[in-house]
Formats: sequence, C-alpha cells, structure tokens
Amino acid sequence: MKIETVWRALRALKWNLLVSLLFYGFVTSVAHSTTIEAIFEKLQGENRAEGLRELQQLADQGNAVAQTAMGDIYAGGIWVTQNFATAAFWRKRAAEQDYVPALNALGKHYVEGYGVAVDLELARQYITKAAESGVAEFQFDAGTLYDNPENSLYDPVQAAYWYELAAAQGLIDAEATLGSMKLEGRGLEKDLASARQLLLSAAKAGHAVAQNNLGLMYVRGVGTEQDYAAALYWFREAVEQSHPQATTNLAVMYENGFGVPFDEQEAKRLYQLAGQQTAVNLASLVALIEFEFDERLKSFDEGVDGVELERSANTGDPVAQYQYGWFLTELNSTSDYATAGGYYMKSARSGLPSAMLNLGILYLKGFGVPQDFIQGYHWINTAASKNSAAAMRIRNQLLPFLTPQQLDQAQGESSGRAQ
Repeated sequence: MKIETVWRALRALKWNLLVSLLFYGFVTSVAHSTTIEAIFEKLQGENRAEGLRELQQLADQGNAVAQTAMGDIYAGGIWVTQNFATAAFWRKRAAEQDYVPALNALGKHYVEGYGVAVDLELARQYITKAAESGVAEFQFDAGTLYDNPENSLYDPVQAAYWYELAAAQGLIDAEATLGSMKLEGRGLEKDLASARQLLLSAAKAGHAVAQNNLGLMYVRGVGTEQDYAAALYWFREAVEQSHPQATTNLAVMYENGFGVPFDEQEAKRLYQLAGQQTAVNLASLVALIEFEFDERLKSFDEGVDGVELERSANTGDPVAQYQYGWFLTELNSTSDYATAGGYYMKSARSGLPSAMLNLGILYLKGFGVPQDFIQGYHWINTAASKNSAAAMRIRNQLLPFLTPQQLDQAQGESSGRAQ
C-alpha cells in the first residue's frame, strides 16, 4: 500500500501537468491560468529551460498554482532531478495559502517522511482539509490515511466514510477499495451484493485489484453463483495488467482444471510469472533489474570488434564509452564489470542518460563496484531527469524499498531549491 497510496497521484502526472492541476477547478484567476498554460506549452516544447525559469519566477511571486506545479515537478522528477525536499518546500508555500491540491500533496509528505520528518497529525490536518473540499481524489487519499494498520491513525470506519464519499462521485479507486471492504466486512457491515456491484463497476473500468477480487467471488461462489468462466475472464483481465495475485489465482485454475483443461505446464509458467511480478524486498527487485541498451543508438551484435570499440571509447566520445561499457557487461565472453563501470562513469559525467542508468544498476547489484543502493538510486534518478523512460520505470520500482533517509541521501546532490 505504501507507495501506491502515498504517491498515487503521480501516476497521472506525465507530460501535460497543466491538465492535472487545473482539473480540480481551483484556479481563480483567468490571467494566472493563461500564464500557466503558456509556461507549460514551453515546458512541453523546445523552450523547457525558459519555461522552468518562468514557472519558478511565478512561484517566487507567490502564485499558489505555480508553487504547486513546482512541487509536483520535483516530486515526480519531471524535467528535473527528483527531489522530495524541494517538492515539500514548494508545496508548503502553496499550502500556506490554503491551496487545496498543495494541502493534499503536503499531507502525503508527512505520512512517509519524504523530504520532511514524519508527522501523522500534520498529515491528518492537511489531508482532511483537502478532502473537505469535496474533491473525490482527495477524499480517497483521506480514506487511505486511515486504512493503514501500520500507523497510529488506523481506523477502518473512518476510512470507509471517506471511501464512500469518493465512490459516490464515481472514483474507480474508491469503488474498488470500498467493494473489497464490504466483501470482507472491514470498517462496515459485510454486504456481498453491494460489494459485487462496486467491484464490477471498477473492474469494467480496468481496475486490476477489482478484477482479481471479482474473480475470487465467482470462483468461490460468494455473493453470486459459482462461475468458473467468469472467474477466468476477470483473472485474465487482471493478469494483463501484471497483477501478481491474479496471476497466482489463474495458475491455481490450471493446476486444478477449474473451468479449463488441467495444464500443469501452464500452471508452472504462471506461478513463475507471479514470482517475477512480486518483488518482496530490495534484493529480489535488484535481481530482476537488467542492464539497458539505448535502442536509439546504433546497435551492434556479438561479432563486434571490442578492440575498435575500446579505441573509440578512449578518444573521449561519451557514446563510444557507453557502448564499450555495454560490450564489457553484456557481449564480452567474460564480463568485466569493473572496467565497464569506469567507462560508464566517464560517459555518465558527460551527461549521457543511458550510461547513468547502467552505472546506477552496477551500484545496485555491486558488480565491479561496492554495492551501494544510494549511489545506484542517485545515478538512476539523474538519468530519469534526462527523460530516460527506462530510468523512470526503474526509479519508481525502487521507491517502495528505500527509506526516506536513503532517498534524502540519494537526492542530496540533486539540483533544485533546498528546503
């Protein structure tokens, strides 16, 4: 639950951040709205540096929308190196003006201690104030605040209260969560008919957790007639979204011949896939991470001349340095991670994102260098700030397994305004 609930809003925060900000209807000045829109056109075009400068100038002048945008940009590592302390700085300034999206976002910082010290009472104040605005997404976040058994605010009844308000507005995440609570009788009375209705609505909208839970209702005949065909359908829909529990459930169906011909090999394949989808700790996640080759660069096969590559790399060309590093880690008959790390480092310091990413992976794995998760995350985070999609994906996978203190250290060298 940790990252999915605390940073759920970041999933939608891609390139059109303006839409995310203006969606809630809190922009009160048409002039400010027009200015922000012009800035974001620059951010998404070739004038990104100019757009960032103008956005920060507007934020420095006290514009809460711009301040929130700055916070979102640094929290998401969009166009800049991700830095939670800087994100919290800007969100605090906007929250001081009671700007609702900033109140909600700042509350999440205090839940997990990202860029600030953990303070659940402050988190409750900020998130509740945002939820009281009536925005369904913020009501859902208030529900998740009370829905974590690991913190002192745990109160499933209060969680259900906020989920119901959000679900009444049609928020899919809230429907899925509330359906699961009614299925279990957690925080409110068990109501199988209502649970099925809520889960079905969310499942049809593509919510993987709802699809899995609906499949379980059908396979067990709970709240509905037992229907293996329906269960298979919903499990498969969730498997398409890499939901590990649904993958396991589908494996059980094949292992026992429930609604499908008995197929031990398919069951085995699905069990293995479920294991790959579930990283239970940092070590298991790191073991699954593979070195990346930048497909935009000219590819070369196993017959490449390593001597020629080395010669080109030694001319100081960062692309050649990166490619020789790749050769040493992936194509050489005997991997030479230590030498590869040296070439990746030279290329990374020249600003090549692909080299930064693979250098970070070397540190994560401890291949050719001392294992150092902080250095690994630092280089991957830096590559992500250069718009490397692979780096962004791996960085986000790492987030749940690093402590706030480790993240602060890894982000300590990042550019941006200090808190």
